[in-house]
Amino acid sequence: AVGASGCPAIPSPVPLPSPLPAEVKSALEVTTTLLERAIDPTSVPGAAAVMSYRGQELQSWYLGKADVSSGAPVSTQTLFRIASVTKTFGAILLYSLASDGTLNVDEPVAKRVPGFAPLNPFSEGGEVTWRQLVAQTSGLQREVQFGANSTDAVLAALKSSPVIFPPGRRPSYSNLGFALLGHLL
Repeated sequence: AVGASGCPAIPSPVPLPSPLPAEVKSALEVTTTLLERAIDPTSVPGAAAVMSYRGQELQSWYLGKADVSSGAPVSTQTLFRIASVTKTFGAILLYSLASDGTLNVDEPVAKRVPGFAPLNPFSEGGEVTWRQLVAQTSGLQREVQFGANSTDAVLAALKSSPVIFPPGRRPSYSNLGFALLGHLL
């Protein structure tokens, strides 16, 4: 079937049969074994995982300790630090705002955030753009300056923290750039 836009319509998901097919049961057993083997009191004391298919939960796992000191087990209430996975959220937000016309990814960040003024000792490269933040080509240092623990403090620190190369000239991993992307958007 073709939708109103002329694109093929996506059929409604078909629920898996009950009981689950042997292949699916086998995959769940293998996953359980792999997750159980991954738990290690010193490096990975606990984990939570959910396997689903088209919105239908097949199995969930809550393994190990959420708190090694107290021995509290991992549960549905356990919070995990997801680290760099959050970078995708900033990128999705940026391109969502761009797709609805709210901002242009190639405009300088300073156009919308007047306090955004990283020290650029280079004669080339110009101002840092939103695209450069998300593409890791902003030239910003890898981490935030020590002691800068708010967005305003980071923006103030940027004025005396030189970029490490001209914006847009080459890639360099910057947690600082992505943290700013998320906070500024």
